[in-house]
Amino acid sequence: YKSDMWSLGIVLYEMCTLKCPFDASNLHGLVLKIIRGVYQPISPHFSPPLKALVASLLQKDPRKRPSINEVLALPYCVARISKFL
Repeated sequence: YKSDMWSLGIVLYEMCTLKCPFDASNLHGLVLKIIRGVYQPISPHFSPPLKALVASLLQKDPRKRPSINEVLALPYCVARISKFL
């Protein structure tokens, strides 16, 4: 599901930054930030493919988010997964 992919983007973002991508002092503010889809960029010391993956997973429009099969087919992911097989 596309909502699961968005959640994966949240988790990856938090793993990279140690922060939530969307943070606010109240629920209304949090909802606005999520709807706008604006968050602080991930540090430049992370690889461009990882940053692009997180950005694609956090797309506001669910139709623009990749499926799990598309993520697993990315060269970035294939290279890392193959190390464990």
